Amino acid sequence: MSEPVVVPMNPADAPDLPAALGHFLETRMTNVRGRLVLGYSGGMDSTVLLALLVQLRQPSWPPLLAVHVHHGLQPEADAWVSHCQRQTQQWQVDLQVHRVQVPSAPSLEAQARSMRRGVFAAVLQAEDVLLLAHHADDQVETLLFRLVRGTGIDGWAGMMPSGQWQEGETAVDCWRPLLSWRKNQLLAWARQQSLHWIEDPSNTDTQLDRNYLRQVIWPALERRWPQAAAHVLALSTEVQEVKDWLLQEEQHWRGQVLQGRRLYDPPLRLAPVVLQRRLIRTWLHSLQAPVPERRLVEELLAAGAHALPRRWQWRGFEVFFYQQYYYGRFLAPAVNRTPIPWVPEVPLLLPDGRLLQARYSQGKGGLRSTEGVTIAYRQGGERLQLYAHGPHHSLKKLFQSWKIPQFWRNDWPMLFCGTQLVAVPGYAVEAEFQSGEGEWGWYFSEELEVA
Repeated sequence: MSEPVVVPMNPADAPDLPAALGHFLETRMTNVRGRLVLGYSGGMDSTVLLALLVQLRQPSWPPLLAVHVHHGLQPEADAWVSHCQRQTQQWQVDLQVHRVQVPSAPSLEAQARSMRRGVFAAVLQAEDVLLLAHHADDQVETLLFRLVRGTGIDGWAGMMPSGQWQEGETAVDCWRPLLSWRKNQLLAWARQQSLHWIEDPSNTDTQLDRNYLRQVIWPALERRWPQAAAHVLALSTEVQEVKDWLLQEEQHWRGQVLQGRRLYDPPLRLAPVVLQRRLIRTWLHSLQAPVPERRLVEELLAAGAHALPRRWQWRGFEVFFYQQYYYGRFLAPAVNRTPIPWVPEVPLLLPDGRLLQARYSQGKGGLRSTEGVTIAYRQGGERLQLYAHGPHHSLKKLFQSWKIPQFWRNDWPMLFCGTQLVAVPGYAVEAEFQSGEGEWGWYFSEELEVA
């Protein structure tokens, strides 16, 4: 059952803030075996949460660690670090400062958030819990931003007071204890406690999308409809309940539709349309793809219906539909096509995030020897004999029979001995170089693995 977010609209309607946070923590603290790790920007929101944690902490509590991410995007960034250091020293809280370099990109906000999430995932150890200071106004802002950008049920369900999110291979346990509080309530408490915090000047830059919603659009909506926040948040809670039900239905279809890194279209067509959209989003999420707009998901669904090769790109990621399968990968830099010696004991990280690695075992059909073997890429005209005394096949025909999509063919790493093709990892070894029955050889998985 989803946890409802009940938001008091006026400070007078709100329970005592320390008491409410104490109850939130008390119901969860007994299950924490690691540390409490707070994302601490030094701004008002995270300062309030840190102050409350310091006031409420008990000797039996897990250790508390504050983590500050230095983006270097503002001239004052070093001064903010000094402020956070002084504050945590005063409150006797351990602090870690992590410096990141945010790449120049059209969506600087998204890049900075992604970098922060990466830092938190790297800092967290087994059984730690991440605490973030999102409040009710952040929730409304996020929901509106997703709505105007285009989102599905997952996006409209919003943030939860406690739950998990996935960052690479790390499952992050996350609490948002202030999610039931309006920003003006937190500000009133901060002033009452004479707290000091930093103000990021970029928060007033309405050229940034979220700031435009926060500074221009939302205040106008709330002046016109004072109960707008309550209604938006209530709807989000109801959507979360629908999402929980859909998750149970989705489990039935995943095994049929999700096949390794690919999504198989025929069984996808048999699922209810609302689940088709969810399964596409689930598949993209498993590849760590950027969240797609709703329009793009509809285009992906339409492609399968027409069964024609199609290709889409967004925010550094691409999807290709080919022979009833969807494939996805991050856009990779140009491959260095200069042959390099193959060291089978060392996995090779490919530009698109896959791993080329092999295991050495007894059997039949592995690569018998690595002497003089190099890794190179398709040049054109390569041929391969799959078994002794059999015909030689063109690599082009083999790629078609193996259903390797066109966009991967030129970037598929292959093994050569001189100019002769000796193996296509994951698919075939030239007959002349194959190990015999009971001989030792090198073997590859059917699909190159994801790093």
